[in-house]
Order: sequence, then structure tokens, then C-alpha cells
Amino acid sequence: DILIVYVEWAPDGRLFYQVQNRIQTWLDLNVADPATGASQRLLRETSPAWVNRLANPHWLPDGTFIWESERDGFRHRYHYRADGQLIARITSGEWEVRKYHGVDARGQVYYSAVADSPIEEHVYRTPLTGGSAQRLTQPGFSHSAEFNPSCTFFFDTYSNIDAPPHVALRIEFPSFGA
Repeated sequence: DILIVYVEWAPDGRLFYQVQNRIQTWLDLNVADPATGASQRLLRETSPAWVNRLANPHWLPDGTFIWESERDGFRHRYHYRADGQLIARITSGEWEVRKYHGVDARGQVYYSAVADSPIEEHVYRTPLTGGSAQRLTQPGFSHSAEFNPSCTFFFDTYSNIDAPPHVALRIEFPSFGA
């Protein structure tokens, strides 16, 4: 038995869908041509224990996509060509990416993660080609971000046990290390 867990139209008109086996030890990302019905598998996630249902790909203007995966035990992001070939691993480490926010015109990927502490969620950026994570929010708080579509600014809602929630509009993105 198989489960169809997500279906989405890509910007180029192709149909992308995820299929998983009933015991959820694998998940396939497939593409179908709506004109011919021809379908092919682009990539497969496997685990001897469990593969979580993953978010649909995030499409970039050049036709490539960003994919989330837990293949190493932590939820991270990867950059793929439209044909399913891996271009680069964007994030890595013994921590998880909690939310993908987008990519700016310079090729910087913005996301929320718990890279510094499991109780402090921060906003980070990493080049689309991969590399070191750069923390954009102040340590000592847990942050929730809402970015504009071009990732040129974001609303930062932050708090900790001693401070009630504050909201700030972040236009400049200074680095707080990482």
C-alpha cells in the first residue's frame, strides 16, 4: 500500500507529488507531466525506522528547488535541480531547521532554527551554495520571524522567561555570530 501525502503544481506547470509506503520507511518525490501522464521519481528519502511527511519543495525563479530532509537525523535544507540532482546541502549540524523563510536576490537562504540552543529559536542565513550559518537575532531570546516575499526585512517577535514578547521590524541584518 502507498500513501499520496502531498500534491503541488510547480511554477513550470508540472505536477509534483510525494508518495510514501504504509509503514513510512521511504518517501518519494515524484513529478508528472499533466499532458502525457508520464511520471518519474526525482528523489527518495529512506529510514529503517520512520520517514516523516516532508514539506513540498520551495521553488526558486531559476527552476531549482529547496527540499527539507531528515536523512541525517536532523531536519535540514538542500538545494536541487529540477531533475532531482543535488546541487548543495544548505544547512548541516546536530540541530534542526524549524521554518524556511525564503531566499533573497543575493542567494542567501533565511530560516529559523535551534542551532545555538534547543530552547532558543533564532533566525539565520546561509548562502544557497551552503556554508556557515549566520545568526541574525540576539541571543538570550526565542525568536519568531515573518519575512516579506523578497527577504529584505522581517518582523521579529522575541521573548524569554524574564521579558514579555516584543516585536521589532528588522531591516538591517547584523550578525550575532553562530
